[in-house]
Amino acid sequence: MRREVIVAVLLATACRSSTPTSSTAEREPSATERGPSLRPSERRAAKPPTELAFPRIATYFIESHVDDKAREVMAKSDVSVVDAEAGALDRASLDQIRAARPDGWLLAYLTSEEISREPAAERPLAERRYARVPPHAWLTEPGSALVAPVTATATTLHVQDGKAFRVTRPRSDFYGAAEPTYVLVDGEHMKLRAIHGNTLEVERGVRSVAVPHAAGTRVASHVVFFAGTWMLNIAADAPAVNGRTWREELADEAARLVAEGPWNGVFLDVCFADISWLNAGLLDLDRDGVADRRHEVSKQWSKGMGMLVDAVRARVGPSTPIVANPGAQDCPHGKLDGILLEGWPTGLPPTYLDFATGEARYEKWAARDHHLTIANAFSPKIGFRTIDQGQDEVARTDYRAMRFGLTVALMADGLYTFDNGVFGHYVAWWYDEYDGAGRGVHWLGRARGPAKTVGALRWREFDHGLAVVNRGEKAAMFAAPPGFAKLAGTQDPKHNDGQPVTEPLRVAAGDGYVLVRVPTVRDRR
Repeated sequence: MRREVIVAVLLATACRSSTPTSSTAEREPSATERGPSLRPSERRAAKPPTELAFPRIATYFIESHVDDKAREVMAKSDVSVVDAEAGALDRASLDQIRAARPDGWLLAYLTSEEISREPAAERPLAERRYARVPPHAWLTEPGSALVAPVTATATTLHVQDGKAFRVTRPRSDFYGAAEPTYVLVDGEHMKLRAIHGNTLEVERGVRSVAVPHAAGTRVASHVVFFAGTWMLNIAADAPAVNGRTWREELADEAARLVAEGPWNGVFLDVCFADISWLNAGLLDLDRDGVADRRHEVSKQWSKGMGMLVDAVRARVGPSTPIVANPGAQDCPHGKLDGILLEGWPTGLPPTYLDFATGEARYEKWAARDHHLTIANAFSPKIGFRTIDQGQDEVARTDYRAMRFGLTVALMADGLYTFDNGVFGHYVAWWYDEYDGAGRGVHWLGRARGPAKTVGALRWREFDHGLAVVNRGEKAAMFAAPPGFAKLAGTQDPKHNDGQPVTEPLRVAAGDGYVLVRVPTVRDRR
């Protein structure tokens, strides 16, 4: 459910990387700002890097029901991100996951800036959220104004400037050419049917009540990020009523989810630093009736996202993880514990996020408290498009892509997940390398230092193994230290054949190995 939101995130134009900094001064939050208090068992300090055990595996599952296979994988995962709707529809499955992995993090997935315009039984939280959206919280275009009053039954609106509207949304990669336009008049939503000069032909009362409107009332089109949704305004200069914007509403909901459980963390999707590309640049964040300048739009939006993160942090406290998905962008907000790099290090076209930029971003964020930055790779074989029938299995068995992503992730202190990509996130897969072909979670143990680099090869030693990855375009030979062997796996036995590594190991381009440290006589004592 709502996996379409994830798709759109990653198609966004990449912005400049920046060092995470807090958007507001650090201070101790008041009791009111903290919101519901957390259970003592949830107050866990972040582990220092020297105490982390690897591999650290995540599951990113944006569905409202957790099937048996996904539940089995999540029970072994360090971090699971699941649609918050599952807490309302499938609480028992989530409780089982928490019971199986009490030391794990279960993050409630929330969209930060949009909501479906269509009601749906499988989205009870979104339905309640929609009912709480005040008129001033919607993100709209500049629009125009009524030049004559409108009755509750009229289907035409006479406006000052009909050229401020169009029957379908501006061209975008994120929805079809026929994506309809809906306008907001006071608190009423209307579907725009046709435009005749300065007269708009509309369908009244869409998910709202048709009421009369006075001359001079603002009429503005909803901004659409992805098909079937309307955007919400989280910008720093968004209008506030009684001191509240949508940021406060969402922060309150996040705090309630954590307080009520089974969630012990929050995942915010999405975290844009640059929205200048959105809606062909036609945005009116401050509702002054004038299109905002593109640079100012991004500045206010990023600042507002930082204010949202700060608001959530004030309510859930310092020990509750907050992770965000910036897509191909960065999310420069210091009170986050990590980000998701969706489609990196493999899967996402490099035109959106090149490998080197992603690597630097991953390593920077992976060092933060809780070490909750996630590398989320997927198979390039299925392409960057809607998943065709049968392609899930193609993606699942692309062991080379999975290994490349895992071995890249093991070079720093973050987490890793491999799934069916930004058009999916409805699968949960487990691999031989995750548990050492049956050795158990965290089978590699602690890292024995940072990664080392020679040319295209990088490797890192652990207490019980070694990971090596070839980031280049040609095969390379790796001279492993004495005392290592390949895994004896069942999924890709040609690669993981269990043989000792006694000679330089050929590592194909875009591939890697996770080797087992062979105990010596001294080790056995």
